[in-house]
This record gives sequence, structure tokens and C-alpha cells, in this order.
Amino acid sequence: MNTVTSNDPTTHTWRRWFRRTNVYIAEYILMLVLVASFIGVLVSLWFSFFELIYGQGYFSVATAASQIGALLVVGPAAFWLYARVTGQENVHPELYERKSRTVFLTIWLFFAVLSLVGMVLAVVAVFTNAVFGLGTDFAEALVTKVLPGIFAVATVVFGLFMVVKHTSRKFVMIAAWVLVAMAVVLLIANSTMVLVRKDSMQKITPAVPGLTSPRTVVDDCTFSEYLDKECTYTEYRNSQRSNSSSNSTYPY
Repeated sequence: MNTVTSNDPTTHTWRRWFRRTNVYIAEYILMLVLVASFIGVLVSLWFSFFELIYGQGYFSVATAASQIGALLVVGPAAFWLYARVTGQENVHPELYERKSRTVFLTIWLFFAVLSLVGMVLAVVAVFTNAVFGLGTDFAEALVTKVLPGIFAVATVVFGLFMVVKHTSRKFVMIAAWVLVAMAVVLLIANSTMVLVRKDSMQKITPAVPGLTSPRTVVDDCTFSEYLDKECTYTEYRNSQRSNSSSNSTYPY
């Protein structure tokens, strides 16, 4: 535990809550967890944004909305702890040599680097499969998997630079501000896409009580459309129920 010295000019100011900590190791661990969660939310938002651009359905809209809520909570908490921890490290540079800090940072780096390598392999695999005509359509794979994967890899790299701090403080702060800029852009972009997609779905298919999606015309969901992922399984079953009520049969 590192206490704040009595001659610290920030001890009795509002900056004390943003640039100092009395429980360094505990807050350092929490910072690592929250920063990892923050990076994970940004990565998910990249994929959600491009899926919405491609025109994915209701599930993508609901997922993006949930991720926006997570970003609004995790982002400020992560950067608050990051500011407190780094501020204390500036006052006490010897904290960099703490064994406990090294242990937790090593564990964090181990999983972060594994995640980064896994993402790169996944993006390359999707791209090569699309090039050779295996799996999904090339255009769909490019928009919904490859492009967001590239931005996601860049996000993780900047997150590593932000936490590891093996370079100058100026470079570290640049990496942190890049992540902040990404968060703002993704927040605005995904919020806009959620509103656009939500409004477009409601105009085409206004909501019907009892259904789990905003589709209103449920009798146009055929089995072939379900196989082509043009509607959900719930919509297909609702379509069958609608047809059975008019034909007195219940086809499966």
C-alpha cells in the first residue's frame, strides 16, 4: 500500500480523486480487468457496427444496443482507475518495480497477446476461405468479418501500448487517447445505426404484441427464407401458427 505524501499538492484538491490512490495494487488489478473489458466492448462494437452496415437483422440491433450500454459503464470506470493508477506511478516511480505488479501485468499480457494472435488468425482464416469460395459470401465476409477484424486488432494493439508502458509516457498517452477517440466514434456510429435500423424495421414491420421480434407480417417467413437466414426460427414458427389458424392445420 502506498499512501499519499503530506506534501503532495493534489492531496486536498479534486484532482486527488483522479490522480492518486491509497490502495495501489488493488486498484491496479481492477484497472487491468476493466481495461480488458473496455477493449473487449470496443472489439464487439466494431463487429456490430459493420454487421448493421451490411443490413443484419433484429438480433444485431439488440446486441449493439446492449454493447452501447456496457461501453457507457465500463469505459468511464476503466479510465478513472487508469488515471488514478498512472498518477500514483508518476509520484512513486518505484511502483514499477513491485513484484506483485509484475505478476499481474504478466498474466494480463499473456491472455491479451493470446487474444490478439487468435483474432489475427481468425481474420486471416475468414479472408482466405472467402477468397477460395468456402463458407460465406466474399462480400459478406469482407464487410462483417475482415474489416471489423482489422479494426479490432488495431484496438487491442493500442490497448497493449496503453497498459504496458514500455515506451515514453507521451506515446502511452497517445495510445490512451486513441482508444478514447475510438470509443466516442463507435458510440456515436453504433447509436446512429441502431436508431436507423430500428426505425426501418418498425416502418416495414410494426410491432405485434406477443412476438419476440418487431416483424409484423409473420406469414411471409417460409422455410427457405429461414434457411437463408432472412428470418429467425421464432418468426418461422409464428408464421406457421398464423397459417394454421386460417387453414385449421399446423404444418411444421
